[in-house]
Amino acid sequence: MKKILHTLFQPYPYKHSQEKLLKQTAFIFLVIFLFLFLFSPFNVNESELKYNYSIICLIHALNGAVIYLIFFTLYNKLARPVDNEENWTGIKAILLIAIFLLMIGFGSFLLRPVLYTTANNFSWHYFFQETFNTFLAGTLVSAFFILLNYRRLLKENQDSLADLEKKMESNEIIEDKNVPGKVSKPVSVIIENEVLELNPDEFIFAKSDGNYVTFYFNKKATIVKLLKRISLKSVEEQIDENALYFIKTHRAYLVNIKHITKMTGNAQGYQLFFEMIDFPVPVSRALLPRFKQVMEGK
Repeated sequence: MKKILHTLFQPYPYKHSQEKLLKQTAFIFLVIFLFLFLFSPFNVNESELKYNYSIICLIHALNGAVIYLIFFTLYNKLARPVDNEENWTGIKAILLIAIFLLMIGFGSFLLRPVLYTTANNFSWHYFFQETFNTFLAGTLVSAFFILLNYRRLLKENQDSLADLEKKMESNEIIEDKNVPGKVSKPVSVIIENEVLELNPDEFIFAKSDGNYVTFYFNKKATIVKLLKRISLKSVEEQIDENALYFIKTHRAYLVNIKHITKMTGNAQGYQLFFEMIDFPVPVSRALLPRFKQVMEGK
């Protein structure tokens, strides 16, 4: 039990980003329909149905899909979880799904007069029945698949990292050697009316926060932070594509791989560690292939 609880509080990818929402909505519709149609999980009395059971399943599936689309569209706009995905965990994913399932249960309760001939459809009995059934079945299934997916992603990323470390040991990693077509000279970034030089020997990484970027430097064994009004995208655009050490690893981070001291794998991707920095920098799953290419000197 302790192991499961520990797993639930580990980093986990956020699965409901806006660009995936329509596909996820279609998937939710299909899953709910097939689950209800194939398993009839809640002992439905067909004599109480106003329509054929397959139509009832379709309506319940549509209810779930519409609530999913509205709920997560609003959540993405208000909470902006993608901007802080490194803080997303398995337990947060389960709690969010639980809230969503309660809303489905409430929606199913409101649909009862439309679907069933039962007397007193708007009663506390049916309210608790609809919400509890949906919440219990959905939460247990969701928790199971989240734990299963966590183990799969963790193993996948740890194996990938182990392969990368083998290449580091065999000197396939670029380290300090010269790579044809690459340069390791300082990069100049224009910020409003000033020029900021990113020297590969000093610049560690840049962290974005809205319209501001914090630049971290190691100057004579001292961490120096500079906060500048500029977007990370603008910084990235000004960096020479042949720059040897600089790469974007996450929507909020651009790092200098020369200063990486340690790497670990988790369900979200990799985590990078730097000397005298007390927090890890994430490598998102979307940017992982490019990061590995750069680390391998490709």
